[in-house]
Amino acid sequence: MTKNKLEIYPNPAQDFVTISTSEKIEFIEIFDMNGKLINKINQSISKINVSNLAQGVYFLKVNGKHVKKIIKKIILTATKNPSH
Repeated sequence: MTKNKLEIYPNPAQDFVTISTSEKIEFIEIFDMNGKLINKINQSISKINVSNLAQGVYFLKVNGKHVKKIIKKIILTATKNPSH
């Protein structure tokens, strides 16, 4: 059995997080600390815009062809130059 490596960076993040893995991503889910589904991305992308999320801690659930669940914690910090 091969071990699939998953990296999410930068962490803490402000506007975007990048997902690096050898696994083909099928979809990504973002959950808040209460386990509430915040966003589901039904495509294979490696860069996620998180600028619309409030500052706090979130969990990314990455689902791939061979790995059905990898969960990583990300921390969002306030943006340096707020545009709102």
